[in-house]
Amino acid sequence: MELSTLNTIFTICITAGFGIPVLNIVLSWVGSSFDFSFDGDFELDGIFPFNILCLCLLLVVFGALGKLFLQWMSSTLLVVLFLLLALALGICGYVLLYKLVIKKLRQNEPIAMMFEQVPGQRGEVTLRINEDSIGTISVRDSTGAFISFRAKIDPTLKSYIGETIPQGTAIVVTGVDEKEKLCYVSTIDWQFGQEKTN
Repeated sequence: MELSTLNTIFTICITAGFGIPVLNIVLSWVGSSFDFSFDGDFELDGIFPFNILCLCLLLVVFGALGKLFLQWMSSTLLVVLFLLLALALGICGYVLLYKLVIKKLRQNEPIAMMFEQVPGQRGEVTLRINEDSIGTISVRDSTGAFISFRAKIDPTLKSYIGETIPQGTAIVVTGVDEKEKLCYVSTIDWQFGQEKTN
């Protein structure tokens, strides 16, 4: 194989390795529905995990080392040896990135609070709740992240709470409407007052 052909292949590998992540960023920025799904992976025979970001690193390492080794590829045997060496080092980079970064990041992904777990949770009104309009509440999940939900005043407690819960008021979720994805809330002050009297 001609060295100029090899040089072209190495250039294509480097370009693809850098180009795919950049293209993914641009497409996500312009709101395209197409996504390379960098965090997606699947098992081949349960042994080799596939990840596009790791594949991009493999391409860059293989292409860069190939260009570096070109000056020593003076015979067919050396071409084969240096190609295998570049490929082996690229695979090492792939495995290290997956094991030390991708896998650990995936293990640390927070599990979002399920809607049916919201009743009993405390939160805060972020958009005022009126009798005739739906407001918004913010609830902190087990990871410390805030999740917003649509909310209305609990109809069974309306006569005690009043017709409005202003923004910034501490609340507790008393129930949910799973069909409408709506929370029913009470103010914490009223809830605590009831618990003390009981």
